[in-house]
Amino acid sequence: MATNSMKFTLLTIFMVAMALTPNLPCHAARLPLA
Repeated sequence: MATNSMKFTLLTIFMVAMALTPNLPCHAARLPLA
């Protein structure tokens, strides 16, 4: 049950990070969010 919640949160954070850093997509993807 907690897995789905964590995945959703990570996805949201990742999307927000990408939106906040459109000029650095590579760096945002490399960031250790997990």
